[in-house]
Amino acid sequence: MRPVFYDEAILTSRIRYGEADCIIRLFCKERGRIAAFVKNGMLPSKRRGGLLQVPSRARVGLSENRNSDLYRL
Repeated sequence: MRPVFYDEAILTSRIRYGEADCIIRLFCKERGRIAAFVKNGMLPSKRRGGLLQVPSRARVGLSENRNSDLYRL
């Protein structure tokens, strides 16, 4: 299991990737500008409170991907 780190972030853009997934670009306080993959990010969710909205401010949990520069949200 990959370690998760938490950071304050501003979500700047969202790109649809397939039917329900998306890629989010965000500015993190610790990591700077990064991109993250969000599985089912385009579907409404009770846990998240609906679709991911941009621009918005959030506390995010990210895990690194060993094979790519793309994080996982």
